[in-house]
Amino acid sequence: MLSFSETAKGKLNQLTAGKDSSLQGIFLKKEDGQTVQVKTVELNQLQVEEEPLRDPNTHFFVEHEGFLVIVTKEEQSLFQNVILDFDQDQFLTKEVEEAQGFAPLDNSNPLVVQVQNLLNNEINPGLAMHGGRAELLTIEDNVVYLRFGGGCQGCSQIDVTVKQGIEQRLKQAFPQIKGVADHTDHTAGANPFFK
Repeated sequence: MLSFSETAKGKLNQLTAGKDSSLQGIFLKKEDGQTVQVKTVELNQLQVEEEPLRDPNTHFFVEHEGFLVIVTKEEQSLFQNVILDFDQDQFLTKEVEEAQGFAPLDNSNPLVVQVQNLLNNEINPGLAMHGGRAELLTIEDNVVYLRFGGGCQGCSQIDVTVKQGIEQRLKQAFPQIKGVADHTDHTAGANPFFK
């Protein structure tokens, strides 16, 4: 799944500032190597040569992290399991390290879908206020495995956030959940509060 670094999100927010988000798309096209061409598209003001961007037979659309992302069907696989970053005035893709020991998320499992929705709609907006986010890695034996990023990676309060916040909320919503496991390398975080 495509994700955005905090730097890329900041740049995308600059590019789309003041525009109607319901009519705004972000068109991604791979250039050479890791470089990605990023173009903002106002869907209600497309020129004739841009009209194919509306066609679901040739283009793939996904609402992700508040942005409508558009890629060609041919390039869809190039944006799987990568992070879109912004560095030295260009957008780049970086490979996401697969979580060690976890199978890919089973989106046919209703609990996975429900937990992901709760993360997206309730927990991550709260974490985003502090520059953080939580990623669902898997659910095994009714234990939810999360990886934290942004301001949460290396934060001295993460254990409190997990046990007294996220775990309690997930158990309240889904009584079958036994607990939450934090599967984050907090020593790699840039948060200044980590000791």
